[in-house]
Amino acid sequence: MKAAGQTKPERQSNLELLRILAMLAIVAGHFAGQGGFLWVVSGWKLLFIMLAGSGLRIAVNLFLMIGVWFMVDADFRASRIWKLYGVAAFYSVTLTLLMALLRVDAPKGDMVRVVLPFFGRPLWFASAYISLLMVSPYLKKLLAWEAGELQRLVILLFVLLSVVSTVPGYKESYVADFCWCMYIYLFIGCYKKTGRPSGKKRMVSLAVGTGIYLMLVLTRWLCTMYYTEAGFLSAGVTLMEQYISDIRSVPNFVSAFMIFVFFVHLDIGSKPKINYAAGTAFGVYAIHSVPAFHDFLWHCIYRCDAWKKSEWVCLYFSGVVLSVYVAASVIDRLRMRWLEPLWLKCRLFSFLCQKTDGFYKKEI
Repeated sequence: MKAAGQTKPERQSNLELLRILAMLAIVAGHFAGQGGFLWVVSGWKLLFIMLAGSGLRIAVNLFLMIGVWFMVDADFRASRIWKLYGVAAFYSVTLTLLMALLRVDAPKGDMVRVVLPFFGRPLWFASAYISLLMVSPYLKKLLAWEAGELQRLVILLFVLLSVVSTVPGYKESYVADFCWCMYIYLFIGCYKKTGRPSGKKRMVSLAVGTGIYLMLVLTRWLCTMYYTEAGFLSAGVTLMEQYISDIRSVPNFVSAFMIFVFFVHLDIGSKPKINYAAGTAFGVYAIHSVPAFHDFLWHCIYRCDAWKKSEWVCLYFSGVVLSVYVAASVIDRLRMRWLEPLWLKCRLFSFLCQKTDGFYKKEI
């Protein structure tokens, strides 16, 4: 119990700011790829699109690291699982049905998958993250191991998951995504347990993280600009795309972690506006990522095809990314205010939480 007069400590805004930046990078990455900019725009404009939109999977690692940073020290709550499940289900089902009513030509499989948005995986990151929450009580037991033993496990998993994923031509899969989420849990837990270094060299961490990203993007851009079908530049494009798009590749992981370290040691205090804006980041992801909806969003609402060859394409691209975050945040705030309380108070939610908590109490 709290002592009399004790107030809840203010949430620091360093990682909340990173959460916002990571989600903006995810939106930009989806827009660049799903909007078709990477195959139409050229020259310095292509470089801008690549710089703005190639951080998608690095941002996914960042978003995952932020969640795990708080998860490893938090008590397990089944309500957290079903609350996030409710967000994913609501947006997946609602937006897919809306597209069906508008007779948008969406993949027929999506109409079935969203009935079970977790198992159907219309939102793959949500599925993997919820899976991580489900196994987190067991992973926390591993964090109680002796420090050296835990470090050896983390190193072994790094080789099996990250180094192997860096081999040219390696193909990713959902099982590997879920395994990677568990690895990040253990890695961040080990990092906190063994004593993270001081923030004196945080600028070095930022320079390393952003430097790796810039190297990957610039190499990809140069290889694309001077692309030859049978030459080594073709292989360069493929390899850079693999490293940028695979969350488990060593360059991707190291870049994300170095940037994460910088923000962990960034002391900006508690900024209510930043914390408020970061509170809808998961909702922003869920809204713009629904498979049946994203083509309609980019091509019909924002009419991206009419802007691809415009002189103002860079300004347009930036405006769309920002407006998607703002608009989706407003929508999610309305959901949180009017609809989420109904879900949290309904008997089904209470029943699911009770049964889930009962399951873990038997085991943990």
